[in-house]
Amino acid sequence: EAAFSRPLRWLVALHGEQLVPFAALGVASGGETRLLRNADETSARVAAAADFEGVMSGAGIMLDMDTRRSAILKAAEDLAQSVGGVVPAGSKGDLLDEIANLVESPTPVLGTFDPDFLDLPKEVLIMVMRKHQRYFPVEDAEGKLLPYFITVANGAIDPPTVQAGNEAVLRARYEDARFFYKNDLARP
Repeated sequence: EAAFSRPLRWLVALHGEQLVPFAALGVASGGETRLLRNADETSARVAAAADFEGVMSGAGIMLDMDTRRSAILKAAEDLAQSVGGVVPAGSKGDLLDEIANLVESPTPVLGTFDPDFLDLPKEVLIMVMRKHQRYFPVEDAEGKLLPYFITVANGAIDPPTVQAGNEAVLRARYEDARFFYKNDLARP
């Protein structure tokens, strides 16, 4: 029995211009695919198999994982450089792969956090960014953490709104981290 981590909602199956009729997990094949949920057009007809990549690309969706991964890294590096920083090498592996698998149309956004949080251990701050929020940390050339992060949204967004929302979430996470860190230090 086949299973997916998400429900199967549609299935495009074409050979040339011919629909390949079959059903899988209770879903019948067709010639219409879904696009990004927050786009003006949320679905599109695919007339021929050869058109599929162009339809998706025209909707801003990057099908090729390597292309998507490279685009995310390039944009993140450009944003980090805009504040005098770099994306640390440790964030260019598993974290980048995870983010590339979470988005189809990457839109990186630079955010900032209160520099007062830099009094917490760097490892704690980075762990919160990477593991809990899937943010790229930003460091200077010597490896000192800077009060910036890069998040990657999916599709067309309002950057100031996404930035503010992610900054608020990170602030709350760092407040929690500070509380637990201070409590741990107070124990003999």
